[in-house]
Amino acid sequence: AVRLHKHFKEQGRDRDAWDHSRVPFCPGGKRQLYGYIAIKEDLDVFNRHSQGNSKLKFELRSYQEMVESQIKKINDNSQQLTRLKKKVAQEQQHSQVLAESLGRLSEKLHQTKEPKNSIVRQRAILQHEQNKEELIAKEQYFKEKINTIYQSIDSKEDNFEKLQRAASERVKQSNTNPIHDKDECSAIELHEKNIGEFNAEREKLMKSRQDRRLAITLRYWEDLVKLEEGFEKELTLLMEKYTHRILH
Repeated sequence: AVRLHKHFKEQGRDRDAWDHSRVPFCPGGKRQLYGYIAIKEDLDVFNRHSQGNSKLKFELRSYQEMVESQIKKINDNSQQLTRLKKKVAQEQQHSQVLAESLGRLSEKLHQTKEPKNSIVRQRAILQHEQNKEELIAKEQYFKEKINTIYQSIDSKEDNFEKLQRAASERVKQSNTNPIHDKDECSAIELHEKNIGEFNAEREKLMKSRQDRRLAITLRYWEDLVKLEEGFEKELTLLMEKYTHRILH
């Protein structure tokens, strides 16, 4: 409205021109258009000359209220928006500075902790190697002890076989005397029976030993697997616990 009012005033077709030097028609018969901001009297005149039954209802408000105050409000909002944008930009810049500072501090802290972590890892590796050497030494000790037992068993079996052969020779020599054939046959049968029973019981004992050895070996490997699985779970939980701390 203000812009149109200004336009018609510059063209000489405002309220003053309408009231004092009105030219209703342009050359050629075309109606001349005038424009200005209406006042109460203009609306009253319009209602008096209106051919309709209903009059034009209107409400008067000041130019300051409807235009200037709104323009001022828009300008204030624009200024406030500008201030907010500036504040947001400052906050973003401040956040970026803090993030960069935090990054440098984290890097410095990481560099500071890295030698300590390296020392801890080296100690862990050294301890592992020491434990491994001790385990190898103990394993070698037990192997040597078992080999000593095996040697003792072999020696005893050799002696026992010698006794068996000596007994067999005595039985064979006594078998050459025809006077005591019946007694000699009984002695040979008894000797062979004893040898057979010994071999059977020895075989049974060997099988029992093998079964027990297998059971012990299986328990050892099962316990070892359980140990390593438990260690894996505990280590996983430990790493998960400190992953959050390290990353944050």
